[in-house]
Amino acid sequence: MKTCSWRPVSLLGFAALLAPWLAHPAPIDFAGQLDFVDLDAGGAVYSGTNVGTTFTGTIDDVTFSGNVSDGTLLTNFTCCIAAGGMEFTDNEPVDAATAARLNSLLGSSGAFAPGHFIDLIDIEGDVATAGGGRLEAGISYVLDPAAFSGGSAADYPFDPADLYLALFFILEEDSQGEDIFDAMGRIDPVPLPATAWLLLTGFVASLATARRRHG
Repeated sequence: MKTCSWRPVSLLGFAALLAPWLAHPAPIDFAGQLDFVDLDAGGAVYSGTNVGTTFTGTIDDVTFSGNVSDGTLLTNFTCCIAAGGMEFTDNEPVDAATAARLNSLLGSSGAFAPGHFIDLIDIEGDVATAGGGRLEAGISYVLDPAAFSGGSAADYPFDPADLYLALFFILEEDSQGEDIFDAMGRIDPVPLPATAWLLLTGFVASLATARRRHG
């Protein structure tokens, strides 16, 4: 997945034209290693988890329920105590820290700079913890700033050609609403929403048919 100067060259964008006829929401499965633990104040469900730990999970892009696991502890969540379910951000300017993180995740130093715009789709649910707090988990799709305008559900799922990367995240608050755990990691391979997978499958099949006819 690439940034503006090295976005993937792909015909998948044409397939997005078929979205109204192929919409089929379904759980999105994801897996990836934890890349950053920005906060671990202790006492959280996943406190002590090391960078590099593999997490797996799933989240439904309609009900926003799902689960997340570090391979030992499975946490089920629904929606929504305070999680947003699905949130869209149009033309979000990145600060220096976010730009550095994106460059690190994508392995391309300097591709992002402070002030660079991105579009975001967050899909998230949450669950109450035994200590009276809340654990939120989900996935974020980081997209080219031209991916959509207005930041609305009309832009979902999205054109896969506009995708930079996908991340999973875990955030936990204590009973006072204070953050006690904040971590994220890159999902690889990127799990496209169900509609996008259908677009991909249908479009590839149509290309194969065309090649046979003209071969």
